[in-house]
This record gives sequence, C-alpha cells and structure tokens, in this order.
Amino acid sequence: MRNMRGVIDRFEGDRAVLLFDDDSQASWPRSQLPAEAREGDHLRISITIDAAATKQAQAEAEELLKQLLEKNNLD
Repeated sequence: MRNMRGVIDRFEGDRAVLLFDDDSQASWPRSQLPAEAREGDHLRISITIDAAATKQAQAEAEELLKQLLEKNNLD
C-alpha cells in the first residue's frame, strides 16, 4: 500500500488541484473528495492494487486474444 499526503491548493471548476509532499501536483475530480473538503485541507490518500480485478482483466484479455487467434485460423 502506498500512502500519500497532499493539500487542496485550489478548485478549478469541477477539479481540485492537489499538491503533494514531493512537490508534484495532480488534478483530482472534486466529486471524489469528501463533500466538506475545502482549499487548504490536508488529505491522506492510500493507493492499493486490486489484485482480483487485475487477475480478472488479464483473464478477459487472454480470452479475447484466444478468440481472435481462433477466428484468424478459421479464415
């Protein structure tokens, strides 16, 4: 898990500009922030890998590739 800290620098329409500890910044959908979030609020953001979703997506891609290869062999 990766934990990041940032601050809401400003809002630009429906986006929030977040500034992070490493001097990077990101434009974040305002709808993905808590409703009470305001400029100057400090945030903790946790990022994790969804292993089950990754595995499912890989299986779907492999199945599609298999179907395409089988179709090409029939043509």
